[in-house]
Amino acid sequence: MIINKRKKIIILLTGLIVIGLFGYFIYRVVLFPQFKQPPQQKFQPNETITKKIQLEIKEKIVSPALSSDGKALYYFTQGNKPGIYKYNLLNRQSELFFSVSDIGNISWSPDRKSAIFMVVQYPERFKIIKSPFYLPDAIELEQTYWFFNLENQKLLKLNRFVDTYIWTANNRIIFRSFNYEADPAEDMFYEFDPATMQSVRIAKNPEGGNIEFIYADDKDIFYLPIYSESAQSQIMRLDRQNSQAQPFVSDNLSDALASPLGNQFLATAYNGQNNSSSLMIIDKNTKSLKQFDFPSTLINMVAWSQDEKSLFVSDPNERGGDQFYQIDVDSQKITEIKYQAPESEFNQSQNLFLSLNNTALFFLSSGQLFRMDLN
Repeated sequence: MIINKRKKIIILLTGLIVIGLFGYFIYRVVLFPQFKQPPQQKFQPNETITKKIQLEIKEKIVSPALSSDGKALYYFTQGNKPGIYKYNLLNRQSELFFSVSDIGNISWSPDRKSAIFMVVQYPERFKIIKSPFYLPDAIELEQTYWFFNLENQKLLKLNRFVDTYIWTANNRIIFRSFNYEADPAEDMFYEFDPATMQSVRIAKNPEGGNIEFIYADDKDIFYLPIYSESAQSQIMRLDRQNSQAQPFVSDNLSDALASPLGNQFLATAYNGQNNSSSLMIIDKNTKSLKQFDFPSTLINMVAWSQDEKSLFVSDPNERGGDQFYQIDVDSQKITEIKYQAPESEFNQSQNLFLSLNNTALFFLSSGQLFRMDLN
């Protein structure tokens, strides 16, 4: 009798486990397949080369950017002497350009004459330390955006309701302003002109929600609607003459990066047939699409060459370290770049950018700036 009871219990438990596994399969695979992790795409590089990497700036820095003449770098550090620094690439010396702290999300203008950054407000502390960002009517922890002129070191607080922004090719700023205090709430695109220090309303936000700017000039504004953190979308083009937005390409995209001259857009494209993502390039003028046999990666781990002919990518390997690749845009040839470096491995390399003559690749790893010689 005891043995029979044990058998019944074992059979019952086994049945419950089978039913549970079957239910999980139905939920994850049949009803909600979007929760499946995209399979890792396997590819073989066409070529492998070895380059040398050296440490360029030991101090932990953020937002490095090449100067317009290619001879120096600008960056910010919150170290012993917080501020914006100018780093000479020839003598490898840094000089304090502007003493400032408490800033983040720095974005440099194309001509490197100005910048935008974000400041989280701490009114009481800012008042005590006489911070240039002190605002008497500021709300604790409020995010404020500031324009900074590097030539005369003047600061100007931008519209209170700045949500996201992008530099135009002619060094102006397009930003979305979401005024949640208005009734009804106001969701608009504005343009800020550093020459006049004035903002001009362009158009109502066609999406009525979050967006990611990709590229903007005097004629058009390209952007991606953001419905959720994981949702795919299509690139939209806003005609500045009539304030009308139309789909530019209809592929399922989740991120995009314009080339240095704005002629091409690099995007992460989702393929629903095999539940995978890969890199895609869209020609802005012809709308032609070119998909690469390369798994998708975060946009901040990709850099365009200055001539727009190559992409340089940092991609995590199976061990968690980074591998580097060069992708030829025309031939789609993929070259793996092995490296000799002071570090055995780099992790989460980001903020990639190239020198003006494409002879060096710079990137941040663990907050330090490294340089890969490409000659």
